Order: sequence, then C-alpha cells, then structure tokens
Amino acid sequence: MAQSASTLETLRSVVAEYRESPLASDWPFSANEIPYHLRLIEIALEHIGATAQPTVLDIGTGRGICPRFFARIGARALTVDLPGTVELPGEGASSPALRNAALAGVETRQADCSRETLPVESDSVDCVCLFDVIEHLPHSPRHLLWEISRVLRPGGVCITATPNAVRLSTRIKVFLGHSNWPHISDYYDQPVHRGHHHEYTESELRLVHEKAGLQVADVQFVDLNLMHAPIRSLADLQSRHRPLGRDETRKYLAPRLLLHAIARVVPHLRGQMILIARKSAQTRHPELL
Repeated sequence: MAQSASTLETLRSVVAEYRESPLASDWPFSANEIPYHLRLIEIALEHIGATAQPTVLDIGTGRGICPRFFARIGARALTVDLPGTVELPGEGASSPALRNAALAGVETRQADCSRETLPVESDSVDCVCLFDVIEHLPHSPRHLLWEISRVLRPGGVCITATPNAVRLSTRIKVFLGHSNWPHISDYYDQPVHRGHHHEYTESELRLVHEKAGLQVADVQFVDLNLMHAPIRSLADLQSRHRPLGRDETRKYLAPRLLLHAIARVVPHLRGQMILIARKSAQTRHPELL
C-alpha cells in the first residue's frame, strides 16, 4: 500500500471523526498529538509497501487513532485490548476502547496480551503497531513479543514506540534528586497500577525483540512533543502527550527550548524511541521448536 500525499489530511479526518465518538469526552485528542501519530503512521506505510490490502494489528487500543486510520484507507485493521466491563448486546464483555473502535469499522479482539494468546491467526499480519504499550506491561515482554512474532507473516514488520529511558529530561530529573517513576499517589488507592512498569534503553529494546526472533532493522529517536508537555516544576519534566492551554504551553519555556536544542544535536537524548523489526522466514515460535 503506497503512501500518498494525503496521509496528513486523512489523519486529520480520522481525528475529527474520533472527536465525535462516545469515548472522546472522557479521553480527548489534542492537536499537539498529531505529529507523533503521523510519524508512526508514515513509518508503518513505508514498511507495508505495495501490499494491496494489508492486515494491520494494533495492540492496546486506547483511542484507536491508528487502527481507525488504516481502516479508513482500506486495510484490514484489527485491535486487541484488555477485557472490560461494558456489556455489548450479543457480544459479551468489552472495553469502552474496543466498543469505540468497533463503531469505526475496526475488528476488535479481547485478551490480556502480556499473558494470553493473541486471538489472531498465525502468519496472518503484515504490520503490528505496538505503540506506547510495552512500558506498561507488568510482566516480562517475552510472551507478547513471541506472540507478535507468531502472528506476523514472514517479512512482516513490528513497529514499537516507547519512551526512551535515558532521555535528557529523565537525566535532569534524577540529577536534581527527583524520581522518574510514577508517583506512588498515582496508584496507591488503585487495585491495578496501569502506569509505566519499565522504560527501556535502546539496547534493551533491541534485545527483547531479537530474543523473540525478530530482526531489528532500525531504531529512531524522536522528540515531537517536548514543547507541549506539561511542566509544573522542574521535578515534573515529561515527554508525554496531554491537552494543554496556551498558558501551560508557555510555562518553563526557556528549559523547554534548551532541552529541545540539545536533543536535536544528540538524538539519543530524545524522548521517544521507535523500533522497526521484521520477522524472517526462519523464525519459529517456541511452541513449534
């Protein structure tokens, strides 16, 4: 499937459609997030190539912007998310995210991807989108990555996006005596901690994919949201996407500009990593060995 000049227009249309969906009131999408999603989609399109009707699997549905995009351009788009408690007539339990994606024509599946078998056929997927998920896994990524390897066709690609554990903002926070882990108050009263359990360095991210029989083709470092991330104090330097007002965007402008300038010169200090890995024809799932 060739990439066209209308990719950005299509993405904006998908975002506009999402903003009219039932989930958007509780989980809005900011214009600041478009460059990051555009970069990920462009990478996927580049590596899918000329496949006429590719199958794209999104893991961790969230707002479902990427699977919505691929469904819009004619791909077979699937998404897998944790089971939830919203009852769908005739369909049993589903998460609100899955229900919302289904309304946009995306095929939905339920599974705890960190422990359960992906409900997807082996050797059937051209591209897996693992965007901002791997850092949330409470267990080893081994099971999920081997499942991704299983469902990919030979030559299929897995694109993993995740925060860079040694980004410049993290180094500054730790140097100033502040932890980079989620604050205990964020999940102390919650039954499940859904924040980051492990952030990866480049070498770690390469290692876990290679151990799953995937061949790493490239790792890119990006920092597409530093100028918009909320900073309430220097202890709160972040590289995350959140809707912001104009006053919040301007706060700590000088530190933002300095971090942005340094990260432009030293890519390995940027906020996010995007890893591209392919399944070779020789890769065999452990259960088949």
